[in-house]
Amino acid sequence: MERFHGTFRPEITELGPFVSLIAAQAAVDAWVANYNAERPHQALDPKVPVVPADRFAPADPGGLELWLPTTLEIVAVSSAEPDRSVDPNPSPVTVVPRPGGPVELDLVVPPSGNMWLRRQQFWLGPARAGQLVRFWIDCDWVHLSIGGRRVKSLRSRFSTADLDALAVKGAVPAGPPPLASHGGPGSRSHRTIFEVERTVANNGMVSLGKRVVLAAWMLAGRRVGIYIEEGCPLLFFDPETRELLRTRPNPLEPGEAALLQRGRPPGPVPRRRPNRSPRNAAPPTPG
Repeated sequence: MERFHGTFRPEITELGPFVSLIAAQAAVDAWVANYNAERPHQALDPKVPVVPADRFAPADPGGLELWLPTTLEIVAVSSAEPDRSVDPNPSPVTVVPRPGGPVELDLVVPPSGNMWLRRQQFWLGPARAGQLVRFWIDCDWVHLSIGGRRVKSLRSRFSTADLDALAVKGAVPAGPPPLASHGGPGSRSHRTIFEVERTVANNGMVSLGKRVVLAAWMLAGRRVGIYIEEGCPLLFFDPETRELLRTRPNPLEPGEAALLQRGRPPGPVPRRRPNRSPRNAAPPTPG
């Protein structure tokens, strides 16, 4: 199929650009008809020009002719020879039930930074490619840790059947969740920290889940990062320089940040540039 597209796409592109979908479809139909019925296919017979339609047409009304490439031949097989590929008396398979509870397993971040596990997606970004991620999973939460430090927590969509399937593939019974092993309640290391990126609307607002938060009308139309730490103000920053742009009260309840779309592990805390003058600073007095 990939080889077919390697032929199809360059040739159909030469016929464009097309003024409408109807014109494009007509060009594709004509190309396919030529490919199947008029254009010889070198892999079907290297000596005699043969088109694909010749090989798919029935040889007679009663059935289809068996065609083999010239490099193959039919070999007779004795029906008396027993088939030893299947054991007539297979040993029973013993299934050990999973003890229940959360599971843990390790996965390596691919070059894309986009990880999949049982139809669930986990985005860590290309910057973490090659790193070993520890997944802690139950039916309520999924915690991702790297080097013993939690980097992301998400609401789980795994069922008990999913956990059983992961256990069969090597997941092990989990210990305490990472959130409980990093400081006590109220400590900064215990809080959930996320980052997201949003585009500021024309009215200066951004959407965080079910909440709408004022960033600043001066940032309208600008792409900003938002550093979200439970119990702390929201920090709006420039995604490229991580320069702090604005701080705003945090309206999110505990656990809401973990449900935000396109969340990612946090980077360094955004800071205002040291040489940037305060917005309301008085002008210098003439000498």
